[in-house]
Amino acid sequence: MTIDNKEIKIFDGTYEQFKQAEKPTRNIKEDKKLLLETKITEVLSRLSIEPSEELEQEFQNLINEKRNLDK
Repeated sequence: MTIDNKEIKIFDGTYEQFKQAEKPTRNIKEDKKLLLETKITEVLSRLSIEPSEELEQEFQNLINEKRNLDK
């Protein structure tokens, strides 16, 4: 039994099951998207300082990967 927002809630299960149910689930897709956006930002900043074909290719690969993830 818990009190949440002035409401009593009953949980039917063990304490271990309750602890597992309370854990927030992580969105793996959102985590990967955030990581890609961070890498894109990093590569863009490096490109602005010292442009190179290798960095441009890495940037394009990251953009394509992000687009595929958004589908």
